[in-house]
Amino acid sequence: MSSNTWPYKRYDHIRVRVRVRIFSFPILGCMTYVWHDGGSVFTGDSLLIRGCGRTDFQQGSSEKLYHSIHKQIFTLPEHFTVYPGHDYTGQTSSTVGEEKRFNTRLTKSQEDFTRFMKELKLAYPHQIGEIFHRKRINAKYSSI
Repeated sequence: MSSNTWPYKRYDHIRVRVRVRIFSFPILGCMTYVWHDGGSVFTGDSLLIRGCGRTDFQQGSSEKLYHSIHKQIFTLPEHFTVYPGHDYTGQTSSTVGEEKRFNTRLTKSQEDFTRFMKELKLAYPHQIGEIFHRKRINAKYSSI
């Protein structure tokens, strides 16, 4: 195969082996996916670039988030690329090593992190009540 030939066509199905790491944050069932062969971690709403997810929603816990990130993400090789679920500054990726060194929220002690998260006093996103209500309804009927 030549160097400029891509082995896939649009809509091809490919298999990628990922390891699922389940967090108990911010809502039960929050997951991070680790693709060891590709040196990547897809962190959803837990670890963001130079930040982290909110802990002030239902079932949120600053202690659990801190523990989960430090035990389940920061223990990965430092060169692994971090892909968060979203970013508000236009960045699309980081590395585990960069986040361990430069993420000002998560370089704090757990006690300082918990205090910091409690003092954020962020406004609830528009329509958050409706989103949680729909998730509850979907969860209720998906088990039938």
